[in-house]
Amino acid sequence: MTDRIMRLRKTILESALDGIILTDLPSIRYFTGFTGSSAMLFISQDDLLVTTDGRYETQVKIELTDAELTNSEYQLVIGSISDQIKAISRAVPNGAQIGLDPSSASWGFVNILEEFLAQKAQLLGRDNLGSQLRRIKDPNEIRRLEKAAQMADEALSRVLPQLKKGVSERDFAHNLEEEMYLLGSSEPSFETIVASGENSAMPHAHPTRRIFEPGDMVIVDFGATFEGYHSDMTRTFVLGEPTEEQARVYLATKEAQALAISIVKEGVLAKEPDQKARDYLTSLGLGKYFSHSIGHGVGLEIHESPILHGSNSSQLNVGEVITIEPGVYIEGKFGVRIEDMVVVEEEGCRLITSFDSSWVVS
Repeated sequence: MTDRIMRLRKTILESALDGIILTDLPSIRYFTGFTGSSAMLFISQDDLLVTTDGRYETQVKIELTDAELTNSEYQLVIGSISDQIKAISRAVPNGAQIGLDPSSASWGFVNILEEFLAQKAQLLGRDNLGSQLRRIKDPNEIRRLEKAAQMADEALSRVLPQLKKGVSERDFAHNLEEEMYLLGSSEPSFETIVASGENSAMPHAHPTRRIFEPGDMVIVDFGATFEGYHSDMTRTFVLGEPTEEQARVYLATKEAQALAISIVKEGVLAKEPDQKARDYLTSLGLGKYFSHSIGHGVGLEIHESPILHGSNSSQLNVGEVITIEPGVYIEGKFGVRIEDMVVVEEEGCRLITSFDSSWVVS
């Protein structure tokens, strides 16, 4: 954790700030190891202040110690939200410029904080103060992401025989999540998506009581969580012999994904994989059915930087873990999405998700 805090302090210096206040829990976990549901972090070149409430008095001490932070490196304040804000305001130097990510702090919190800091310091909105440093994963983070992906791969293998006529979307989703839990996942990465038939044409459909029928396309989008790190994978299946249209769309989506993955490497712009897949699908007359960006970062949050969309000109970096997930959704008929996680490397990328099975389920 000490190295991460040093990098954060370097970022503060480069941003011409005197300190920052973090309120997003994934970033607080990343920099301190604390996993509670309520916390704040103030950090400057000289101070590191961690605050939380009385529910976590024992837990926070244990987790900060486990993160190899010594008592001399931080100050800990336990109390109400008011107590915590007062402690932060006391720690902020007079005349300081303090950064706060507006996307992770409520309007009410910002107003209260500004009242305490009035005439003492200036509060400045700064996006992605913690999350940008979380983009590049270290070997231990990648190991956790790989473990989460392995759990998801194995869970889908176990429940795939249940993908048959008479089973409902809800039951299949529930059984898939149960298998991930039995394999060691602390929780699903997000609400599992199981969408069949016409429902599969909705990218983020919720599982319903709809029963699988022969000829259905079925999208299964899910992930496991291991030590806070998420996995994310999507597979599309057809129950029985696919129609000519289903086969055409499935194979086009799979090829679009392969083309996008083939160009992922260090230095590639985040928008380029999206453009590669979109151009290919457009050449086949399917581009208008691809309604979302092709991917995103994954880590302590299921959606992290970078977002791989057509206007993101930031470069991909070695150690970033991203998804590649083109989709084609034809309203009133069916949808197809295929998603994998990859680690960006110098001369290419490496798959983290590895589930491989025929998309045709008899």
